[in-house]
This record gives sequence, C-alpha cells and structure tokens, in this order.
Amino acid sequence: MKRIAFMSDGWHRVIEYIPMKSMREAFSDYEEDVILCHFNCFGNWSRDEKYNNGEYNIYSLPDLSEFDGVVLHTNTIKDMAQVENLIRISKAAKIPVVTIGFEVDGCYYAGIDNKRPIYEMMDHLYNVHRCRSFVFAGGPLVNSENALRTQAYREFLNMYGLSSKDNPALTGEFDFMTGCKHFHTIIDKHIPIPDVFVCANDNIASGLISESAKYGFKVPDDFLVTGFDDLDKALYYSPQITTVGYEREAIGRLCADIFKQIWRGEEPKQCNYIDIDCFFTESCGCPSRTDVDYRAYSCYNIVSNVQVELNEAHLLEFESRILKCNEFDEIFKQVGEFFLHLECDEVYLFIDSRLYDANPLTGFSKSGYDWNYLRMVYAIEDNIKTKFKSITDVIGHLEQEGRNNHFIFTPIHFGDQTVGFSIVKNAAFLDMGTYFYDIHNTIAIVLNNLFTKKQLENANKNLNELYIKDSMTGVFNRIAFSEKIIPALKKLHKKNIPCAIAFVDTDNFKKINDEFGHGYGDRVLKIIATVLEHYCPEDGFVCRYGGDEFVIFFPQDGGHVSIAEYKEKVKRSLIKEKISISMGTVISNPSSAKDFDEYIQEADHLMYEEKQNKKAGR
Repeated sequence: MKRIAFMSDGWHRVIEYIPMKSMREAFSDYEEDVILCHFNCFGNWSRDEKYNNGEYNIYSLPDLSEFDGVVLHTNTIKDMAQVENLIRISKAAKIPVVTIGFEVDGCYYAGIDNKRPIYEMMDHLYNVHRCRSFVFAGGPLVNSENALRTQAYREFLNMYGLSSKDNPALTGEFDFMTGCKHFHTIIDKHIPIPDVFVCANDNIASGLISESAKYGFKVPDDFLVTGFDDLDKALYYSPQITTVGYEREAIGRLCADIFKQIWRGEEPKQCNYIDIDCFFTESCGCPSRTDVDYRAYSCYNIVSNVQVELNEAHLLEFESRILKCNEFDEIFKQVGEFFLHLECDEVYLFIDSRLYDANPLTGFSKSGYDWNYLRMVYAIEDNIKTKFKSITDVIGHLEQEGRNNHFIFTPIHFGDQTVGFSIVKNAAFLDMGTYFYDIHNTIAIVLNNLFTKKQLENANKNLNELYIKDSMTGVFNRIAFSEKIIPALKKLHKKNIPCAIAFVDTDNFKKINDEFGHGYGDRVLKIIATVLEHYCPEDGFVCRYGGDEFVIFFPQDGGHVSIAEYKEKVKRSLIKEKISISMGTVISNPSSAKDFDEYIQEADHLMYEEKQNKKAGR
C-alpha cells in the first residue's frame, strides 16, 4: 500500500480537484494499492486572517513521514509563510515532494513551463503584429506563476532592447476585477495606451477588455490583448482572447508518473513539463478559433445553472434542518446523511469534545489538532467511533477500505480556533463550483451559533448559581429556598412523597471564634458544609441559613437515605474533625397545609432542644 498526501488550497472557494482526479485515475493500474489523502482548505479568499489561519490548520493534521509522497498544489496561497512552512515540513518528512504551479529546489515539479509560452506569445506579437509598446497586466506579486510570467516578459523586452520603464508590469490578483483596475491605472496615470496588453491570465484579459469598452476602446482595433490558461472566458468571449492552453488532467498524470518512477528505483527529472499550445485569435488580430461549439457551450451552461439552483435549494433545506437541532449530535447525524445523499462512499466527522461542554471559558487549539480531545462523532460504522487515537490510526483504517480511494480532509473551525475536521470518501460532487465550500461553511456557522448559544446558557446558569450560592462555603444560600427548595417540595408533595428537612447549628461557635479567630471559624464552617453536602442525596439541597446555621432538604421516598441515618453519618464524620453540631429533623406530610417556613421553624425548635439537652448533660 502506498500513501500520497495531496495538499491544496481552493481557488475562490472552488476545489482544485482536476489534478487529484487524474492522478487517481493514473494510479488505477499500478501494481500496488494507492490511497490518496487530500488535505484541502479555502484559505486564500477571505480578508479575515483568523479565518484563513483556521483553514490552513488542516496542513498540520497529517504526519507526512507516514506517507510515501506528497503533492503541494498550493500556488493559490497568498501567505508566503504558509507556503514556506508547507515546504519545510514536507522536506523534513524525507519523502518525495512534487510541487504544482511553483518550482522549489529539492522538489520535483509537475506543470507548465510558465516562461516559454510568454516568449512565444510576445515573439508573435512583435514579429507578426509589429507591436513595439507593451504593458504586462499581471497577477499577485508573490505568486510563483505570475512571477515567472513577469520575468519572461521582462527578459523578452531586454532581448529586443525595450525599456521596462516604458513597458511596465502591473500587479494585482488573478481575477476579472484586476483587469478592470489595470485599465483604470493606465487611464488615471496617463500612461500611453500600448500596442498590446499581455495579461497574466484570461480573467485579467476579459476584465481589461470589458473595462476598456466603457471608455470607447475596441479590441483589436485600438490595441491587442492576450491571456493565459485557455479558460472559457478566452474561448467564448467577444472578441475571442489569444491565450495559452494546456490539458489540466495531464498535470495529475505527470505527478503519478513521477511517483511511479521513484518507486521503481528510477530518478525522475527535476522539472517535468506538460505540453502547451498558444492559441492566436481575435484579440490579437488573428482569425477566430474553429474549435468552438457555441450550442454545446450553451447547453452546458443551462445544465450547470440548473444544477446550481438545485444545489442552492438542497443547501437551504439542509441549513433549515440543522438550524432546528438543539444538540450537536443531531447536527452531526444530519451532516453525515446529507453528504451521503450527495453521492460519496463514506463520511467521518472528528470533533473536539470540548464543544459539547460549551464552557464559557473554553478555547480551542489555534495551532494543530489536539488528539487528547478529538473524537469521531459520526461514521456509517458506529462500532469504530472510539477506535482512533491519532491521525495515523485514522489513515490506517482508511487503508483497509480498498484500493485507489480518494479521501478529502477539510477543517471545521471557529475563526482561528480548530474544532475538528471531516473526511469524505470518493465524493462525486467536488467539481460543483463552490458547493463543497458552501456546505462546510454552513456547518461551521451553525455549529458556532449553537456553541455560542450553549455558552451563554451555561454562563447564565453559572451566574444564577453564584446568585444562589454562599460564597464562603460553596453550598446554597437562603435565596435558594424560593428558587430551588420550595418548588421541589411542592412537586414532591404532588406525587405524595414526604421530604426530610433538617436544621443545623454549630455548637460553641462563638467560643471557637473568640479562642481561635474568625479564620479558624470559617474553616470549621467549610468543613461542616462539605460533610453535609457529601452525605446529602444528589437531588437534595444544603443551604447556609446564616452565620453558623444550615438547612438540609431531600426526599424520603424509600430510595434515599433516611434522615436519621443522614444525621448519624454527619455527626460521626464531624466528630473525627473535633466539630460538634446540633441537628433538628422533621419529615414533611404531603397532606398537610404546612409550608416550608413552618417546617424549618419546627426543625429549628428540635435543634434548640437538642442543644439545651447537651448543656444540661454536662
């Protein structure tokens, strides 16, 4: 059995699934079983740094030294500290590391040659279309692919004696709005409109063309535009956008081939490139492409839009169901059933058990996953829920589920606090746009809301307990009479159950304070309270009545200790501590009209008689 860890960061809430899917297919005929563990997050799109850190925590989940190889498909990560950490822990595992989208010393690279197509594109623009002024409409400054494309652009300028100052390179994101902003920059800074905008990708190119049209410009009449990546935006835009195309599935197959070579004892090339094609078309003044089927594309969009509407309807229904849940386990059951409805082979949910406690002071881990608290809360096989003590145990179990399976691990977190993760086996819905993200985000929000609600309930309960508790001894105070004991007495009397009421006074307490000090007296009261509470049944109450006096209440239905036994046990225990008390006890009559205060007075009177008898017997 071979294990591959695939580390990815979704692009704009969409999973980078194609390389993983094609890699899985490429391993289908390998002589050994291969398990693909896909650790995915969505950490690059939010402006909330805490949210992003919570997503990136999934990378700390696997012990990469337990794997036979790792693929880093993290070119979308903007936080370079995260990228550097991933490279560091991957190399430290001393296993083969394959990167997609960025070349790293000491790692194998699988992907496109980002520089060569820029050379080809600019050579075509310079020699065929006689372009002499250029602007590079680039993407993120820290992105490796953008950096290589920018470098190739500048190297070409240098080769032909063109100045970088007169032919600037702009930076932004990889999205449509960046193209709009780049054109605004040209206009606002009064930079001369170039012969051609060489764009880092098709999103930027389409945004730039769209924005320029608002100013009355027309492509390719007024200037030329090129893109990169051969997205739908290039093929079906008007005008068609000159672009660079490649088969994305080929990257996954190339990753698989690198590992196969290594496992056979061979040494692969350091950099492994897939084939690319430059498509010169309308946006650079060339004829339109012939590989366009507008009717098929329209049909695809219609079906996709219908699927999106269905997904939204299913998600709203799912959200409605889990919002009605009052307990976490109810939510987890709904989550598991929903995933299975979406076509997958298995679902596992691991959650930090402190979620259930909802302690107002609870703080979850912000760095990694704490297996002291993590436990499986959902699986189709109920009998395996308590089996796992580490991620190694989990993956060991996943290996037993057959060959060439794909498991996607996704974080569940509240901001930067790690709450758990999900594992979905062979999910057939990962290519449905943002759907998987939307599902997971809904789960996290609902869990957080219920957790916060329970925290508030517990906080209010704690405040109420403080309100009705004696601060020194920790037992209830007299406020508990109306809040706890009187309602309990009435409820028990309705069931015709008598109750025990005892009144306790500390013998010679004034003398204790005078001779040994009030600090010692407080210690005596704490000991008395502890003993009274120790022998009191769970559904009973011990209250400090005031000063050195206590009241005890509990049912007398045959299933509880008798009041006589209670009194004997308490006194015997306190004698060992050299503490003497007097206790008067009564049993309530459910048929009587007496109220609680009257029973206390009766018990107080009996306590007083016991105290007097002690004094008389000296």
